[in-house]
Amino acid sequence: MKICDVIRQELPSVQSELKKIFKQFPNDSEVVVKQVSTGEYVVKEGEPCLYVYLVLEGKVAVQYYSGHNAFVARRFGRMAVIGDVAVMGSLKNYSTNVRAVTRCRLLEIRNCDYWYMLRNDEEFMKAQLKQAIDILVGELKDKRALEEEPVEIRLLNYFVYYCRKEKTTISKYFVVKKTRPEIAEEVGGVSVRTVNRKLVHFIEQKLVSVNHGKIHISLEQLRRMEELIAQ
Repeated sequence: MKICDVIRQELPSVQSELKKIFKQFPNDSEVVVKQVSTGEYVVKEGEPCLYVYLVLEGKVAVQYYSGHNAFVARRFGRMAVIGDVAVMGSLKNYSTNVRAVTRCRLLEIRNCDYWYMLRNDEEFMKAQLKQAIDILVGELKDKRALEEEPVEIRLLNYFVYYCRKEKTTISKYFVVKKTRPEIAEEVGGVSVRTVNRKLVHFIEQKLVSVNHGKIHISLEQLRRMEELIAQ
């Protein structure tokens, strides 16, 4: 789909923003308008970095990990560009997960076309560099703040990280194959007694279940953990 056709279909207020962004878009290139449901991934960590995405409508959350227990979500709305940091860093694969917080409408742009816009539009390039720097600075602040997070949140971070690292499960739940002392050590600055006390609390909240001494986390429980962390 030609970018001029996409712009024509938008409201006048959106048209003016898109015209400013795409004033140096290659005439012979096309874009794809994608509909993404709530909770669906826009990009996944480790997947080939082939496109950047412009949010036309809705909100997305950028999720990344640091060490064993850092799960952080930064939210972006309309006109945010997703995947720009990876492209400008010449990464072969996406370094973060991006999921739709609401139902979204996105514009899929090929990397080569994005680079063309950066090279030929100084104003656009400066705006994109500012966004990239703001994201990186925000990530650093978030990672530092993690050290001051309550133990409960740090444990939730740990379990989310563990399950997402597993990626798939043949059953309807993940099994955390770690002992309580191992969990305490990997979370850092937490005693085994505290881990056990918090697990009792998580069981009461129906965030986890324990079977034969092993912690089980269902897909629904994992989703609830992510929502609690993102609040």
